[in-house]
Amino acid sequence: MSEPIHDADGAQEVPEEEKKKLKDQKFSYFGPITGIIFAIVAAVIFLGFPRIITVVVFGGVEIHTFDDLYIRKLWLPIILWALFRIAVEVAYIIEHRYTKRLAKITTIGNILAIICTIIIFISPKIVNPEYVSFINTYYTSIATWFGTILAQPHLIIIVIMAVVLILDTITVFRKGYKAKEEEKKDDEKDEEDTDGAEKTDDKFSASENEEDSDKKDIKEVKFSYFEPVTGIILAIIATLIFLLSPQIIAYVWEGRRLIPTFDADVIKRLWLPIIIFALLRIGVFVAYLIERRYTKKLSLISVIGNLLAIICGIIIFVGPRIVYWEYNDFFVKYFQGVADWAGDLLTNIFTRPNIIVLVLLIVVLVVESLTVIRRSRRNKEEEKDEEEESAANEDKANEAEAD
Repeated sequence: MSEPIHDADGAQEVPEEEKKKLKDQKFSYFGPITGIIFAIVAAVIFLGFPRIITVVVFGGVEIHTFDDLYIRKLWLPIILWALFRIAVEVAYIIEHRYTKRLAKITTIGNILAIICTIIIFISPKIVNPEYVSFINTYYTSIATWFGTILAQPHLIIIVIMAVVLILDTITVFRKGYKAKEEEKKDDEKDEEDTDGAEKTDDKFSASENEEDSDKKDIKEVKFSYFEPVTGIILAIIATLIFLLSPQIIAYVWEGRRLIPTFDADVIKRLWLPIIIFALLRIGVFVAYLIERRYTKKLSLISVIGNLLAIICGIIIFVGPRIVYWEYNDFFVKYFQGVADWAGDLLTNIFTRPNIIVLVLLIVVLVVESLTVIRRSRRNKEEEKDEEEESAANEDKANEAEAD
């Protein structure tokens, strides 16, 4: 723990290290207040003025993106979504710092908000049919796959909202537990300072702590071959299954007849993005094996590789044609007896395995990239602290020799 610094008037100043900790743990009111305003405005627009979200067609004709009558039937999950988001932002304001309790509140609130988002936007009925017709017609001669993406704005919103809330949760969770660990370390250091140990004992203690820190750095910086090797094997197996035997991914029907989940013919036409996706994943894991430690270069490779892999995943899974028609028909008939929006929700979830795979893929790759970035930064900071501590010890040793 750094010694207190006093200014010319004798007043105690906060050390730079403590200032940095306080800055990392606290945040301004701007973010939570903006979040509350956004939740309220979004709920008001969707419930009262959904026609604001439009696409202007040539000739001045406006086509509304969403069906306002269908949106108004979803008033309950929309209001619940807004309340969950407001509750999380209010918790930010009350805590005014990253804590373990704030991490738990954010996790629960964001999970419930994601569930509400899925309930609201999972059904294609929320999209105006005229909008879909316009997009399909306009992009037929330009880029069919891009038109397929734009024709499903409800799914785009689900993916964006899920990624944003998951990133928010991971950030708060990480900073909250980091603050808790730092408080625990500070308490331990305060207890050591009150023992009144002699300087020689402090030197031995510092030497032991330095050795423990070195062991921790080695454990943190390096990692086993298991994760990258497993990742390479999974990438190869997934590619072979999708391209050669997609019928393996099937649902068991009555009479033990297998209904394939994905259309083999459509998958085989997507061989290029599937192979590129596998090569990108293998490239990232090979970089792990080469570096064997979390570095800035590895972070850059991981982010670029995973971003390109996500783009390939979108190209592969965003089109509904990849799902086998008989698989869709089975679940449509299966959930016909379920009343109201619950049956519609279950039907749209089970008939969209491509979107489920895409969302899971995006979440996994984003979390992986954030993990590499966080550990790389942590290693960089620890290396910097070690250099500063080593320089300080050398200065003390030189001063002792001079005395």
